[in-house]
Amino acid sequence: MRNNCRVVLTDRCNLDCSFCCMKDKRIYYSFTNQTALWIAQQRYDEIAITGGEPLMELEKLVQFICLVKYFNPDAKMYLYTNGMSLNYYEAFTLKTAGLTGVNWSPKEKPNSYYQEKMTFIHVCLIPIRILIQDRLMDDDILQFALNNNMQIRQWTIGDCDDMKPEDRFRIDWSNV
Repeated sequence: MRNNCRVVLTDRCNLDCSFCCMKDKRIYYSFTNQTALWIAQQRYDEIAITGGEPLMELEKLVQFICLVKYFNPDAKMYLYTNGMSLNYYEAFTLKTAGLTGVNWSPKEKPNSYYQEKMTFIHVCLIPIRILIQDRLMDDDILQFALNNNMQIRQWTIGDCDDMKPEDRFRIDWSNV
C-alpha cells in the first residue's frame, strides 16, 4: 500500500475557476511550521501540494519541500498549480528544493504564453502533467502535445462538482 499525503498549502487563489474543488470552501487553519514539520516527519512516499494556488505562497512552498526532503530524500513531491505566476526563477527554485513534478491546469488554449511556461519547467527538468478542463481544447491540446513530444492519457483527479471523469485528461511531458 502506498503512503501518500495531500497538503492544502493555502486556500488563496489568483483565479476563480468553475471546476475548482476548493471553490467556496475555505480552510480555517494556518499551514504553520509545526504542521510542515509533522508532515515531513511522517516520511510519506508521495506528497501532493495543492490549494488554492500554492505558488501564491512560494516561500512557504519552498521551505516545505526542503523540510520534507531533509527528513525523506526519496519522497516524491508534486505541485498542483494553474501556473499563471510561474516563471523561470520559480521553476528553478522548486526543482532545486526537490520538487518531483508539476500537475498543471491551463485555463486557455495553448499559445506562446503557455509555451514559455512549458519551457521554464522543461529547462529545469521537472516532469509536467497537464489537466485539460475544457473538451473544446482537445484538438489544440493534441497538437500541442504532438509538437512537444508529450503523451496523452486519461487521468482521474477526484470528484469535483462540475466535472465528469471522462472529461479529465492528462498529458505527460517525458522530459527526464
